[in-house]
Amino acid sequence: MIPYSYACTFATPFHSQALEGLSMVVLPGIEGKIGVLPRHAPLAVKLRSGIVSLHKKGGLWRHYFVWGGLASIDQEGCQIFTETFTLLDELDPLVLAEDLERYHNDLAGVTIEDERRAIDYKIAIAEAMIQAIKEHRRNGNGQDKTT
Repeated sequence: MIPYSYACTFATPFHSQALEGLSMVVLPGIEGKIGVLPRHAPLAVKLRSGIVSLHKKGGLWRHYFVWGGLASIDQEGCQIFTETFTLLDELDPLVLAEDLERYHNDLAGVTIEDERRAIDYKIAIAEAMIQAIKEHRRNGNGQDKTT
C-alpha cells in the first residue's frame, strides 16, 4: 500500500505554500501531464502554464494554476518553482476577460518599450489563466487524464 504522506510546495520569488497529506500530484509538464505518487523516483520536470491537481486519500482535492516553471520531484514530495500560482477556484473568467480588455486598451497608448513588455506579460498570464479554466471545464472539472 502507498503511504499518503506526500507533500507539495509551491514557491515563487515572493512567497511559498506547503501542502501535506497528499496521495497524488498531477503536473502540467511541457511534454504532457505527469502523475506523481509517494516514493516517486527523483525527477525534474519543466512545467507549462496550466493546472496542478492535488489529490488526497479520498480523491481530488484542489486545483492550482501555475505560470510555467520547474518541478523537483523526490520520494517525499515535489517542489514547484513558478512565477505565480493561484487556486483555480479563485479565478473568475469574466474578471479575467475584463482585465484582458483593459490591458489591450492600455497597450494601445504605450510607447515606452519596457512598459509595453510589462503589459504584454500581464496579457500572456491572463490568456493562460483563461485557457486553463477552459481546459479544466472541458475535462469535466478536474477529471485528470494522466498517461
